[in-house]
Amino acid sequence: MLCNMSSDTELIGSTEASRVLKRHPATLSRWVADGKLTPVGRLSDAGAFVFRRADVETLAAELDNEAASA
Repeated sequence: MLCNMSSDTELIGSTEASRVLKRHPATLSRWVADGKLTPVGRLSDAGAFVFRRADVETLAAELDNEAASA
């Protein structure tokens, strides 16, 4: 975890986001490129993305709902 804040403002890196979403980090990079997941920044020009935990958890819930409906 990058910051210890409320879940609305808590930031997490790509590794933690991948774990929450149960997806490979390369998938997250594709989703960022496609606009499916929006980072709040990067750790450096070529570094890992940083995401709001709430955004990642919302997407994870949507993916779980899609899987349950299929």
